[in-house]
Amino acid sequence: MGIGICFVEYRGYGPFSQGKADAFEMLADVEKAVSYISMWKANEKNPNRIISYGRSIGSLMAIQSTLFDKSIVALILESGFSMEGWIVWTKKILAMRGETSPQKMNEFEKHSRTRLNLDEKLRKFEKPVLIIHAQDDPVVSILNAESNIKVS
Repeated sequence: MGIGICFVEYRGYGPFSQGKADAFEMLADVEKAVSYISMWKANEKNPNRIISYGRSIGSLMAIQSTLFDKSIVALILESGFSMEGWIVWTKKILAMRGETSPQKMNEFEKHSRTRLNLDEKLRKFEKPVLIIHAQDDPVVSILNAESNIKVS
């Protein structure tokens, strides 16, 4: 069938990863992963048939990957975050850690909107996007999927 799969384990997640989980640092991981895939696909018969898939926080990275490889033909987001959903969810995590200073929260939100900028990246991706989300997802609200549908 000519199918190749590359799973990326982001720093701080999973049993084999190293480093501390940090969404902004993981953006650099995406660029490295896409670079590796680009080298691999140079030896393939159908190198321009890449689909980027991300689940939960991986959805941020799947969206990011579309910036680095224009041969990505489709994007699949499962239980993915929207820009607003990401900010709300992460602020809750920061609050649970006791990191609630207004300066920290404002800095995080500004950084998210400029570096992640998910809505703009989804708008620019003009190829098929499949959004999959469970109605009663206990972690990532279905409102994220509804927002991503409007943007894409």
